Amino acid sequence: MARVVVLIVDDHADTREMYAEYLTLEGFETIQATCCLEALSAVGSGTIDVMVLDRGLPDGDGRDVIAALRSRPEARAPAIIVLSGTVDDGAIAADAYLVKPVMPDALLGQITRLLRRASA
Repeated sequence: MARVVVLIVDDHADTREMYAEYLTLEGFETIQATCCLEALSAVGSGTIDVMVLDRGLPDGDGRDVIAALRSRPEARAPAIIVLSGTVDDGAIAADAYLVKPVMPDALLGQITRLLRRASA
């Protein structure tokens, strides 16, 4: 069976690497991106199952990534978990929204929940 692929999008290297290391140890394949452009390029490959998306990125907002993905119905969109330092204002169409700081085990719980929901 193919491993679940998680794209971690964050402009802070320490944050990306912490989540990537933890999720890899939990059996996931991880890919990292630092900005909106890299995130959209990675999703374009069609192999991403879950995207962990920082809301504030150097070249835009996480909302920009979500809007771009939702505007391409022909492409398979991954489940999206937004991480932010601010409370959800209701304007983000993500599958889950977590307020930073987010412990890796809490992120894993959300990923597991979304994968279960997708397979049901």
